[in-house]
Amino acid sequence: AGAAGAAPSASPPRQPTPQAPTPSRRRTQANRAPSTPSGTATSSEGGRQRTPGSTSRYDSSLGLLTKKFLALVEEAEDGTLDLNKAADMLSVQKRRIYDITNVLEGIGLIVKKSKNNIQWKGSTVSAAADGRQDVEGLQEDVEALHEEERKLDEQVSAMRKQVHLFCEDGSNKRLLYVRRHDIVNLPAFAGD
Repeated sequence: AGAAGAAPSASPPRQPTPQAPTPSRRRTQANRAPSTPSGTATSSEGGRQRTPGSTSRYDSSLGLLTKKFLALVEEAEDGTLDLNKAADMLSVQKRRIYDITNVLEGIGLIVKKSKNNIQWKGSTVSAAADGRQDVEGLQEDVEALHEEERKLDEQVSAMRKQVHLFCEDGSNKRLLYVRRHDIVNLPAFAGD
C-alpha cells in the first residue's frame, strides 16, 4: 500500500563470475611483462629488460648484418667472398648469410661463382664517382643544348618578324603566291 513512495530495497552488488582462461586471455597474459621478485614489471625502452651479454634487435637485425656483409665484400679481392669465412667473421649462422646473398643475387648485385663463393657485380665506390662525373658531363651538355635552343628560338623569332614585315609591305603583295609546280618540287611533296 505504501510502496509507491518507498525506496527500493538495496540488493548486494553482483560479483563477476570467474571465467576459465580462453585462448585470447592466455595470449594476453603471456604477453604481459614478467614480474620481478618485488612484484614490479620489468621494462625498458623496448619493453623488455636486457640481460648482460644479450644483443638488441638492431644488433642482430638483417639490415645491420647486410651492411657488415657488404663491407666484407668491398674489402674482398676482386669482390669475391667465401661465404663460410663471412659467416665466421660475422659470427652468424650460414643461413643468415644465405638470406642476404639470395636477395642480392635476385636483384642482380652478386653472382654465385661456386657453392660457397660469390662475386660482386654491382657498382663500386669508384664506379659511383665515375657515374657522378658522367652526370656532371651530361648536365653540362644539357646546359649547352639549352643555350643552343635559346639562340635558335631568337633566330626563328627574327625570321617570323621579317616574314611579317614582308607580308605587310604592299609592294610585295603581288609576289605572294605559290604555284602547284613549286610545291610538287619540294622534297616533302615529291611524287604527289
